Amino acid sequence: MSVDVYVCLVFTGQFRRSQIVSQRWSPGPLPLAIPITEATQSRVGHSALTDREARQGYFAERVLSVLYGPQTQDETSTTRWHTQVEQNDVNEFGGALVDAWEVLEGLGDGMCLAVAHVQLAGDPVRTLAALTARKGPGRAWIESTLPAPAALQDQRPQLVAHLMWEGDALEEQPDTPEVREALGGWSAVERWQWFLASGVSPEEVLPDPEAPDIFAGTVRLSRDWRALVLRDGIAYVAQTPRNPVDSAIRSYSFHDLARIYVRSIHLDVLLLGLIQVDAVHRYADAVARLRVGQMEPVAIELLEAQLLELRLGVWWDDVTNRGRQTSEVLAAFQRQHRLPELYTKIVENLSDASRYIAAREAAASEAERKAKEERQQADEAARQEDEARRQELDRAIALISFILLPTSVIFGSAALWADPSHKLFAVSLGFSALFIGIILIASPNLRAALKGHGGESGKRRRNN
Repeated sequence: MSVDVYVCLVFTGQFRRSQIVSQRWSPGPLPLAIPITEATQSRVGHSALTDREARQGYFAERVLSVLYGPQTQDETSTTRWHTQVEQNDVNEFGGALVDAWEVLEGLGDGMCLAVAHVQLAGDPVRTLAALTARKGPGRAWIESTLPAPAALQDQRPQLVAHLMWEGDALEEQPDTPEVREALGGWSAVERWQWFLASGVSPEEVLPDPEAPDIFAGTVRLSRDWRALVLRDGIAYVAQTPRNPVDSAIRSYSFHDLARIYVRSIHLDVLLLGLIQVDAVHRYADAVARLRVGQMEPVAIELLEAQLLELRLGVWWDDVTNRGRQTSEVLAAFQRQHRLPELYTKIVENLSDASRYIAAREAAASEAERKAKEERQQADEAARQEDEARRQELDRAIALISFILLPTSVIFGSAALWADPSHKLFAVSLGFSALFIGIILIASPNLRAALKGHGGESGKRRRNN
């Protein structure tokens, strides 16, 4: 078969860093030799490696720590590791061979992304479908090639596939008549793209060729190749044939170089996209766990801070220092996973929660203000009542003094002239009453004051 397919399978797994020293893992991304094409031979003159240093020149600084870990001299602080797989008779499945494994730490709950670099052969589509299945001989074989201390989760992998071909035209897949009839309106490139990007075989599922957005994830990279981005993976398919290698001048075709790009920087874009998917979904789940009765400003502030960290740390779509191809692929990947819509919904939910808390605090403040006013009114009413009682007591004392003073004076004066007796006291009371009456007649203000005292006392008795 003149079709050459290479795939990078990306699994979710666990990676025990404490056991790295005793295993065959090396720090950094997998260093691949970059072939020199006829167009670049005179300009570069030598081969290079896709190591961290080379990739740092391509990607923007804002995503380097996510893809490769902090830039330090301590190798154990890196979050990217790789190892070569020894080739032997057992390391084969349907003609496929595993060349290497990579690990990128950084997912939540201590999880990592484990990448298998696999050369496919034979029937690439059906072999790939067996390798992406959660159970079965393909999964058992791929796990048997993974060196410790990594372990895979029971999940279907994501993938990056690259197809190049030789000859006059791209060879068709070995499809059944039913498949050719169902997808007869598609070109050979489209059929290869869809099945490689989805990682399924025609026997498992056939897409609806009439779906209007089935190729919405197409990214046209150049005249020579294009990419199709689906939720399950990305397929890069050559549009033009691979030119034979001229060993005399050690030149390679563009598609040889494109394969290295796919296995390095385009793989890194998928890894970044998967980290974004994990981070945004975990954050969305945290927001969804909020309950109206439990919303507090401190909790919302913490979520806002975490959202800002997510945005500054991983939420980027323009990630390169030069070129736009990988950034366009990343944006298409984000759209396939509806990350922009989910991120917008997260911001809306946080804004709604903030408005609710502001409204609740305003309502609580208004209730507190009203309660304070009621307390002030109650205090004022109590103060006025106490003042009225005090005034009533003062009037009562004044009235008693007004009545007893004349009586005491008259009785005391009379006692100087006669012996004290009941008759003398009665006469003194009579003269006191006469004296008081004369004073009341002569003093209208005093008469009004005594009348008000009696009226207020009666009014309070009626109210009580």
